[in-house]
Amino acid sequence: MQTKSYHIRRITLLSICLMLVSGVLCAQVPDIASVSPGYGYVGQKITITGSNFSSPCVVSFGNARANILSSTSQIIEVEVPANATFDHITVTNSNRNSASSPFPFILSFGGETGLTASDFSAEINLPTQPTPYDLVISDFNNDAKNDIMVTSAGSNSIQILQNSTTTVGAPSPSFNASTYSLPSTATSLNITSADLNGDNKPDVILSEGNDSDPSSRVFILTNSSGGAISFGASPYIIDIPSSKTKLVDIADLDGDGKPDLVVSDQADNGKIYILRNTSNASVSFAAPISLNLGRSLQTGPLLVDDLNNDGKPDIAASLYFTDGGGLFILRNNSTPGNIQFATVSAIAAAGTIVNLRASDINRDGKIDLIASRYLNSDVAYYLNTSSNGGAISFNVNASNRVSAGDRPWGLDLGDIDGDGFEDFVVGNSNASIVSVLYRSTALNYATLNLGVSDRTRNVKVGDLNMDGKPDIVFTIFAQARIGILMNKKCVTPVLNEEGPLTVCASNLVELETQAVPNATYTWRMDGATQQTGPSNTFTASTTGTHTYEVTLSLGACSETSDPISIEVVTSTAASFAITPVDPVCIGGTATLQVTGNVSGKTFEWSGPNNFTSTSNPALVTSFAAINVGEYSVKIYDNSAGCLIATETVLVQSVDVPSFTVSAPETASCQGSPITLTVSPFNTSDYSYQWANESGNISGQTGATLSVNTPGTQKYYVKITDLNNASCPDIQSNSIEVSILSAPNASFIVADDACTKQNVLFKNNSTVDPNATVNHRWTFGDGAIMENKEPGHSYSVPGTYDVVLKVSYEGSTCSDTFSKQITIIDDGLDVEIEASQNPMCFQEEVTLSLGNIPNNYQIEWSTGETTADITVSEAGNYSVMLVNTSNGCDNLGNITLDAYPETVVNITADSITVSPGSNVQLNATGLANYLWSPGNSLNDSTISNPIATVNQSETYTVEGRDNNGCYGIGSIDLFVATDMVGNIIKPKNFFSPNSGDNINDLWVIDKIEQFPECIVTIIDQTGNILYEAQPYNNDWDGTSNGKMLPDGVYYYVIKCDGSEVAKSGSITILR
Repeated sequence: MQTKSYHIRRITLLSICLMLVSGVLCAQVPDIASVSPGYGYVGQKITITGSNFSSPCVVSFGNARANILSSTSQIIEVEVPANATFDHITVTNSNRNSASSPFPFILSFGGETGLTASDFSAEINLPTQPTPYDLVISDFNNDAKNDIMVTSAGSNSIQILQNSTTTVGAPSPSFNASTYSLPSTATSLNITSADLNGDNKPDVILSEGNDSDPSSRVFILTNSSGGAISFGASPYIIDIPSSKTKLVDIADLDGDGKPDLVVSDQADNGKIYILRNTSNASVSFAAPISLNLGRSLQTGPLLVDDLNNDGKPDIAASLYFTDGGGLFILRNNSTPGNIQFATVSAIAAAGTIVNLRASDINRDGKIDLIASRYLNSDVAYYLNTSSNGGAISFNVNASNRVSAGDRPWGLDLGDIDGDGFEDFVVGNSNASIVSVLYRSTALNYATLNLGVSDRTRNVKVGDLNMDGKPDIVFTIFAQARIGILMNKKCVTPVLNEEGPLTVCASNLVELETQAVPNATYTWRMDGATQQTGPSNTFTASTTGTHTYEVTLSLGACSETSDPISIEVVTSTAASFAITPVDPVCIGGTATLQVTGNVSGKTFEWSGPNNFTSTSNPALVTSFAAINVGEYSVKIYDNSAGCLIATETVLVQSVDVPSFTVSAPETASCQGSPITLTVSPFNTSDYSYQWANESGNISGQTGATLSVNTPGTQKYYVKITDLNNASCPDIQSNSIEVSILSAPNASFIVADDACTKQNVLFKNNSTVDPNATVNHRWTFGDGAIMENKEPGHSYSVPGTYDVVLKVSYEGSTCSDTFSKQITIIDDGLDVEIEASQNPMCFQEEVTLSLGNIPNNYQIEWSTGETTADITVSEAGNYSVMLVNTSNGCDNLGNITLDAYPETVVNITADSITVSPGSNVQLNATGLANYLWSPGNSLNDSTISNPIATVNQSETYTVEGRDNNGCYGIGSIDLFVATDMVGNIIKPKNFFSPNSGDNINDLWVIDKIEQFPECIVTIIDQTGNILYEAQPYNNDWDGTSNGKMLPDGVYYYVIKCDGSEVAKSGSITILR
């Protein structure tokens, strides 16, 4: 199991959101800075630090509500719930605003690395509605049990399975089944869940599964559950016109405390849609916002998470079911209430990506991407190489791939073997397999394929029987059921201390391990049992050095912890205390000091953000939100050489609100100023000073700033805390504002053109060089393009209004220009006739145009200019007829197919015979046959004549096959009296590697007839340079891999171990 870790997002003072000094909760969102540790077992204490936590508040691990042990406005301590899923931790304030942790939390029960099929139960099946496609695991009624909901691509019903299991660790969970009906015309595809309106009940979000209209809707089921799972009678419906909704992911994109929806589009739009959450008590969303990927293709795989540690969720997507679909990254530049993304960047990731997940799999503090790849039958992981707060990038190295069954589809993450690291679970759409890819060593994964009853589709991971071990649930698309594999992996106890330890007798160590319901714990010292029973704690109190371990027994499992060595030393008791620390100014210094009998003592401090110190007092300088939390000091008695005390203290920062600068737009044209607003604005407690990159802006101390200065600059506010004069100034976020010169749209195009002609539009617009420019062309025939200089063809003659709109991204600045174009129809229908189609291999075909008027210029794709041309190869041919009177182009195309090459096969019942013998010949591949020479055949026009062989002879047969294509073949027959040496014909020179690809190999004609012959090459001194039996005409003038020099060499050919059949010389010329 991995060592203790801290999950911390790198944030600046700009993102700190705490409570007002007065103690009144600001109407802002909470902020989670760190979670420690980032993984844990059921009941383990987890510390969450951040700001603006209200009292009361609700903490959820995914959608599993946690028990809060203690809380302040900046520190919350909670217990890990058994039904935690692999997801971010959320804190929801009493004002319904919420925040998510920087990284997903890993439920880890404490197991040894590795899995076998025996670690899982037999498959359990539960019926669903027809064609179950996707599923979600969530605690919908807040009873600490994970429920299941399943979509139906074959009906308008959603299957609800409410968990009714009563026994912790039950081998088979129990469920009560019910359904929810969507509108009658709807089927459902993908499903997810999240609390959308801050009432601490997970709502359900579904995409529409229809193949035809309507297919553009997103359905939201508003949770109204009490004891029984229930939802609003009618779903909240969001329609995205002209789309085909696919995957939905959820994150607070603009930092306003409300989770927004991101939707991929399976229509050919090349778009991703954002649905901004405007919910209060009831669920509501603003009109869809579209993000363009720059190409008109389908989007499918989708992942929303903070990919560059700037506290803003970014978007990663891929093309739907497209080999080489790659990754498309959209960096989040949003501010509260204003969603904005940078221009899409593409990463050339190979394979057919069908699903994406995210986690920091190499523990470098950056979210990595994991993808199931359909055609590749594997899972690929892309390590994050982004700069913090900067450009987003990933390593798509081909070596980062793990085999996964056959045609993998569904993908989810969870710590299946309990070793503290996430494993990959995959559903396979072309095999009755669920694949578990478990981490064997760092960035190495082993694949365990688990046989199931049928092909699987989507898969989810979550504990279903309250034992704190993630189980596996999957849809069986071809059947109306889901499958469940219960996790039977044994729990290995992990002690809370790492040895060796030397402690004073006045400061005994209490050992603790995972609390597992119904388990028996056997504590041993030096191998002897000290305590047996349900207690997961034991105090090591025996003086001297001893080894301690614990065995956890449950059912068939009995696992023992790693041993720990503890020495208990007799010493004089002492008392210590840490001086309470007043709230620390952001940017100030926290002083940590132990008081009491500190003489002759050594100190080891530890705390948030990897803080360590051996000083007393210890100083935490440049204090920031990530430094808030619990600090611990171990105090050692130098004379006794033992740990005499451990003390802790909570350190918080001075409560200040999060000051945010926002703007309705970040770019505008000269003459249209942009108004920046800072909030909150409270002159009783704070003073304000607007500033930019050049310094303070004189006289600007109010709530707003009007920006109309040409150019691009970053603006922010410096805030002074009037109640804490010793604290440094607080700095808001900065906003980059551009005041641009207005665009002037213009383009050049011919006044008239022809139908089917590619008309080029020359963009003559003038724009500000600092602007990100968008172009939108409408051509009057319904076509729209967003290229800078497009080409477009018209199919119908007429007069069209072409309009170019030029606008700046992030602003309302725009200009339009229009011009008419007249399209004429030349009226010529180009038809190409072929003398034969399909054509025979290597035979000629004539392509003809027929009667063409004299005012047309002919241009074939072959370069010829006559009405008829002759070609000898199959393929695509085109001709352009240019009307010299009006310039219209008329294009004609033809595809010449080819019959397969005629292959003539000839066999004989004997190749070498006595003079005068009869040989049966047989030929195939032709419809008619003509043999030569025919004078020694009984019939030269049949496929199987008999040859009377009096001398060595080559027999040739030719004719046409059933397609009318010519073919020819031959066979050599030999009489026994002929010597091999008279038949074979070695070439006397060749020129290997001369660069012309001619004569590169030494060839012996007819040697293929004598495979029993050995060919030997020697030099002038008799050294053997090359030898082969049979010889395949493949010697390239080398010996032992080295090229031989030009010159004369000698060959010897022996057959059947007889005397030399032939010998002679060869000359190598280069």
